[in-house]
Formats: sequence, C-alpha cells, structure tokens
Amino acid sequence: MSTDHQIEQEIQDKGKTAARVTPVAIEAAIASEHYFTAEDGAGRASRGQTSDRGKNPVALSLLTFCVLVLRNGFTVTGESACASPENFDAEIGRKIARANAVQKIWPLEGYLLKQRLHDEASAGDLQAQVVAAERALAQKRLDLEAHDGAVENNIFDTLEDAESTLEERLLDKARGDCEGSHNCGNDKYTQQFQVGCKQYLATLTVEYNRHDKTYYYIDGSDFSVAAVEG
Repeated sequence: MSTDHQIEQEIQDKGKTAARVTPVAIEAAIASEHYFTAEDGAGRASRGQTSDRGKNPVALSLLTFCVLVLRNGFTVTGESACASPENFDAEIGRKIARANAVQKIWPLEGYLLKQRLHDEASAGDLQAQVVAAERALAQKRLDLEAHDGAVENNIFDTLEDAESTLEERLLDKARGDCEGSHNCGNDKYTQQFQVGCKQYLATLTVEYNRHDKTYYYIDGSDFSVAAVEG
C-alpha cells in the first residue's frame, strides 16, 4: 500500500468525511500515461544523430520520464534518475517517475476541489441574498399598497376624476392578480376615497373565465361608486 493510500485509510479510520482529494480521485483524473528515457528523447530530437562528442552519453539512458495526460488534456511529468548504471531497472524507473508525476496532480485537484467548494458556498450565499431581497420587495409592495389604499392619499377634486382614475386602478389590480396565472383574482375590489369633505367607496365587481382549462382571464366587470354615510 502506497503512502497516499495509507494516509487515506487513516483519514477514514478517524471518521473524517468532509470533501477531500483521494487517491482514487487522482487515478481517475489520469487519461493516459507515457514513458521514455532521455536517450529516447534525444534520439528522436536529433533524428538518430549523435551528440557533438560522437555519441549520446550513457547517463541519458538512466533518466526516465513519465508523462501523464489528464482527462481535461493537461499534462504533468515525473522523472527518475539512476546514479549507478548497475542499479538501473526500467520498470522501477517508470514506477518512480510515475509516482513523481502523480504528486504533481494533488495540488491541481486540491485547487479544483477548493474552487468548487467556494463556488457552492458563494451560490448558497447568493441564493440567500435573493430570497431576502424577494421578501423585502414583497414587504415594500405591501407597504406601497397600504399607502395607496389610504383614504388620505385618495383625495380628488371631482367625482368624475375619482371614477375614471379608480376604475382603471382597480382593473389593473384585478389583472395583476389574475391574467396569465392559474388562479383568478378576487370577485370584488374596493377603494375608499374623498371628494371635498365627503367620502365615497368605489367598488369593482369582476367576472372571470378560463381559457382551455389552463389560466383565468377577466371576462367582464362592473364599477360603481357609493357615498359613505357617517
């Protein structure tokens, strides 16, 4: 078992369950792996020609490279150099080179994970801000409706001015409550107002119809005004 797997096992044994980069995730990020020695690379670069001194030095055959191609197309490399030619083993060299390349994936995957966690947290904060803003807007609309509905804010010079203004206002409110939605609005909308020293009550009675059993619309309305006694 590698050191990475040992550490992961220790993390699991201690009951740590938060998001983290794991050896399994590191291996899953690798799409392909490729190996060659420095001698292979020098030979291909020089197209079979020898070095200036007449031959490629033996040391090039003792330097092993590993190239890991990740699933997103990014590449990382690892190297393994052998000091004593007698100890050189191609398989061991590849293993060491691969292990060194894998170590370079950890910070990359760690950054990606941290960025994802940050984005998720930011999205949660933004959603909370949106909800709070929607609630504040709803309250402001209620406050505005209460303000507009107060008698002292509905004083007109003539009864004709009041009727033309309030009929359209109540119709707009009924349309907002109904048209385009799956629920109809109220059957009756009222607004108290004042002309001179006298108070009146405007009433809009609404009839609804339903289009193709999907949404309601205003099919007719009746507007009336009556004096408020007292």
